[in-house]
Amino acid sequence: SLKEFFFYLLFTQLSNFRTAIKMVMFCRGDLDEQTVYDLTKTFWTNIKELGAAQSNLKGLEPKNAVKDIANLPLHSGAEKYYKEIGVL
Repeated sequence: SLKEFFFYLLFTQLSNFRTAIKMVMFCRGDLDEQTVYDLTKTFWTNIKELGAAQSNLKGLEPKNAVKDIANLPLHSGAEKYYKEIGVL
């Protein structure tokens, strides 16, 4: 039937549709630099383990974390870490 065909077509299109959502972590601007540096470093140092436990974190790379962030400012602690590893 026509109704079944449209359902099949819609289902086929939706099942092939992929979305990309950029993960962003926010913090207060007055959070001290060392704390944010430590959080950022710990996150990226353990990204493989985190990706194994949470599939949406799998494959994340620090170099992509600082791209296309809608001109949001990086906290100085995060900026320090990203400069340290050479992605800024």
